Amino acid sequence: MLVAIVVLLAMLVLANMLLTWGMLRRLRALQDQVGAGFAAPVGNGLHPGDRAPDFSALTPAGDTVTRDEVVRGETVLVFLSPHCEACETHLPSVRELGRGARAAVAVVDGTREESGHLVDGLRGDVPVLFAPRAATDMLERYRVNSYPSSYVVGADGRITGSHLGLDELLPTRT
Repeated sequence: MLVAIVVLLAMLVLANMLLTWGMLRRLRALQDQVGAGFAAPVGNGLHPGDRAPDFSALTPAGDTVTRDEVVRGETVLVFLSPHCEACETHLPSVRELGRGARAAVAVVDGTREESGHLVDGLRGDVPVLFAPRAATDMLERYRVNSYPSSYVVGADGRITGSHLGLDELLPTRT
């Protein structure tokens, strides 16, 4: 009986060591990506190097646009929700991002009616697209599960970074 307990305990310790080793390898790989200028993926989202998924979304004028019409050169897709308090507090940062060197587009998980305060808060500095979950699969394709979050899409149409919040995307002030 004692031998069986010792063997079982040894197997559990070995399994724990293997899982820890695997987790450390994964963390080192993510650290290497961050060190190379990539951000870690947002939640279970897309990873640097993944092709940005195709999408269609509505403009405030009601026109349908696609990824190829929106993403021209390096573009930051900023995902917002009309029910997100943090999104409202980040609107000045989104506007600042829109006035920067790379293009920025706000993608709102809501309709024009429920998202008017976000559109007004952006003051025309950043183009807005509406992609409510009930009407389009864009948010699922981009695996957006928290707000505000963003993806940087390179000129080649591949994800170059993903961020929770926006502070990492803004130029540092000295």
